[in-house]
Amino acid sequence: MATRNSGKSGAGRDGAGRSASANPVAETHHTIDAEIAALLADEMVAAETPECGAPPKDEKAPAVGATGADDLRDVIVPPGSQANSSSGTGSYLSTLPERPLPVTRRFGAIIMDTPVRSVAGVEVVTGLPDPRTVPPGPGKEPEENTTLPAVVIRTEDQKSNVIKRLDMVRDMEWQRKFHAQIDQYYKELSEEFSTPPDITQKLLGMLREARQLMIDTPEEFGNAEYRVMQVATAIARRRQSRRQARFFGPWLFLYLSFWLTVFVAGLLFANQVTDYVRIWGRLDGDQLANLAPIFNTMLWGGIGGVVGAMYALWYHIADRQDFDKHYSMWYHVQPLMGLVLGAITFLILAGGFLVVQVNLADANASTGARLIPYLVAVLAGFKQDFVYEQLERVVSIFAPSSAKPQSSEAN
Repeated sequence: MATRNSGKSGAGRDGAGRSASANPVAETHHTIDAEIAALLADEMVAAETPECGAPPKDEKAPAVGATGADDLRDVIVPPGSQANSSSGTGSYLSTLPERPLPVTRRFGAIIMDTPVRSVAGVEVVTGLPDPRTVPPGPGKEPEENTTLPAVVIRTEDQKSNVIKRLDMVRDMEWQRKFHAQIDQYYKELSEEFSTPPDITQKLLGMLREARQLMIDTPEEFGNAEYRVMQVATAIARRRQSRRQARFFGPWLFLYLSFWLTVFVAGLLFANQVTDYVRIWGRLDGDQLANLAPIFNTMLWGGIGGVVGAMYALWYHIADRQDFDKHYSMWYHVQPLMGLVLGAITFLILAGGFLVVQVNLADANASTGARLIPYLVAVLAGFKQDFVYEQLERVVSIFAPSSAKPQSSEAN
């Protein structure tokens, strides 16, 4: 009798020996669901940790019809783990190695691993460009952080020989002139090129590194000279950028302002323009109704292109001060390419490539729904590089590269 009662104690009494509730089946299922949920959470953690080995395969499976959560835990928990059998949590956590788990991000119903990296103390997703380091428009200030070669360990005689050869190649006062050159660049950075502050601080750090090299190890003159030449190049480029910006900046701004005026006027007088097209093109009412949304979307795309070009002009002239006249063509084509991308945006939305549950050409459609193509067109015109990249991806799907590996046999 004692054996029979102990075998049924899980169904009739709880862990403290008290009588079960009026509905023991529901309470048992509720307890099992909580236990299984905890075990599944531990399994997910273990799956994301490759260093954690899988449970041994020689574990016995629970008997058919077993309902106790302890039987499941005996199968999943590896032998030797000190897990709490009453709570069901922490079974794998106690065996996991100390390592960071991958960070996940939710996109709608999709959960993806997104390893992060730290930039200036702020976490950004790896594999995606950091918007704070990718400048809008053409050109980019080069990163002046090239690592110098390791200092060669030399004997005192070798150091003396290197310095003597430098005295022969250069003049006897090359060290004093070199330090005077560093002092000159210090003065220019502090007085003339104090902005932008982050780039100035970087250049000052490079000068400090060059001077320290000359003080501690003058035989490493090549590394110190390389650092000073980097600073000289950056100063020359910034001086040239300011000179070019004073001449080309106002003309580019007037050019972009002209196109912005044209596009806004086109939106204000859209009805007159469409009537003119209807008369000269001999279009009927249905054809004109289909033409008006395309025309408006093109204009909004052009406005986005103008705004993006103006923002890039401000960024490279006023903020980063790295304007280059060789990229002037980029500013010239932005408004026109915005028009083209606006038309492509309408074709993509109206053609069903992106599902929009509304007829974009229907005058009875809600205002918010009819404004969707305009919004997308403005974004496409503003960030054209992103649109070009997506178009290249789509083209690569339908027309993969035809490049074939070269044959080992000579033709």
